[in-house]
Amino acid sequence: MKLSIQQDSATEVAWFRDPADTWFGAEVIRLPRWSEQLLSPLDLEVADIRIAFLDHLPDVDADCPSPSWLCLLPASSEQEPRVVVEAALEAWRRSPSFRAPGPSPEAYLVAGYQALCPPHPPCAPGPGMRDSLMEFLRDRSGVLGRLGRESDDSVNRLVRLFWRTPDDFADEILRARIRDAGGRGSLQLVEFLEAAEIAPETPEHAILARERDALLARLSTLAYFTQPSDYDRAAALALDWRDRYLRAYRLHYRTVMAAAHEMVLDTATAARALPELEALNLTGSPVGADAALRLRRALERLGCLPEGIDEQSAQTAGIVLGQMPPDLAEARLAAAAVLAALEVHARRRARPGRAHSRS
Repeated sequence: MKLSIQQDSATEVAWFRDPADTWFGAEVIRLPRWSEQLLSPLDLEVADIRIAFLDHLPDVDADCPSPSWLCLLPASSEQEPRVVVEAALEAWRRSPSFRAPGPSPEAYLVAGYQALCPPHPPCAPGPGMRDSLMEFLRDRSGVLGRLGRESDDSVNRLVRLFWRTPDDFADEILRARIRDAGGRGSLQLVEFLEAAEIAPETPEHAILARERDALLARLSTLAYFTQPSDYDRAAALALDWRDRYLRAYRLHYRTVMAAAHEMVLDTATAARALPELEALNLTGSPVGADAALRLRRALERLGCLPEGIDEQSAQTAGIVLGQMPPDLAEARLAAAAVLAALEVHARRRARPGRAHSRS
């Protein structure tokens, strides 16, 4: 266990490394006794668990909620590292932010350091690797800049927290270098292609889908530095692809909007009957309440669709090219269930001598 103070914060953090070489952080609090303060939400960008050293532990029978990420220890145990480590590991295994075994921090640092090298050959890792990488990161914005200003132990934790693999970390650094080189427009074009999802079951868009995949393979962040001529050619083709995609997307979106308007009309009877169904459910055995909620929500979402597409984005309101929004089918099914529920209530009322009671 190693103790340090988070930079730019009054939070004291203890750093731990589990048997799988995964680093995690524990916010450390010292108090005389139990306090509701201990239940305040963790800042998961700073720590994964909370260790509270208390002068007086609560009684076993006391009503003191203990979230899985909270570890209560007597103040005297702070002088017993083994006790603290064992308790921290137990809380870490229970913590919602537990990270399964994965690449080591060293693998992330090597990948990040080597991302500084293209178009030159990969840099051989050496003693100054971490310092060189942190110097590159220090003055940047966002998470990359934060890494450059954190302690080594904090960096060991954060690389696993923010990037799934070392390659993802390296890609983020290459993107930063591309922005430095004036390639922000190229990155925005690639991000458009990445977001331009195409439903696989639509043969009329199969060519667009294949071209998109081929272009993304040529427009990698590494290719920007190692194959600049081919990257520029692929970027020119991607501009044409974007125009063709947007033409197809406009047509599809108009189809979606027409279907949404038609669905609102088709389900109008059920929608108008919702207050009646809710009133009946208050006086008798409820039926169709879930369908009523589903219908309301589906129609609300369909009603919120913008009339036109966002020309700067690959998708508008989450609509995928070649795919109708699931709210259309949801509204149809829910409306049928609402009308069926009304029929159930009508049959109940038609039975002479039957009292209605809530179930």
